[in-house]
Amino acid sequence: METATKYEIGILLPDANRLTRAVEFLRAHGAEDVISGEGKQIPLAYPIKKQTHAYFVPMVFSANPAAIPKMEQDFRLQPDLTLRFLIIANPPSPDSRRIRRASSEKPAATGTGGGA
Repeated sequence: METATKYEIGILLPDANRLTRAVEFLRAHGAEDVISGEGKQIPLAYPIKKQTHAYFVPMVFSANPAAIPKMEQDFRLQPDLTLRFLIIANPPSPDSRRIRRASSEKPAATGTGGGA
């Protein structure tokens, strides 16, 4: 028996009204402890299904890894529910994101930039 793994999903919904349906969809496919982040309306870089704006929502949930392929397949078969989605396993904690971002910044250049 496999243990539950943490996942993060980023979903582009046509509108905020479909958020409840998306959460119910995840739970129907075995997702537990679904936590929805703060969603917001965003402009799209290019139209998706004739939409120029979308409601972006990040969510974290736990699920059996064997359930993920079926979940992804069924999301694709629900074109009226999502514009796009991406599921990643073992999302980093917010603290590790902050540390990674801070450590990846390049130090400020020193010197006058003049030649010898």
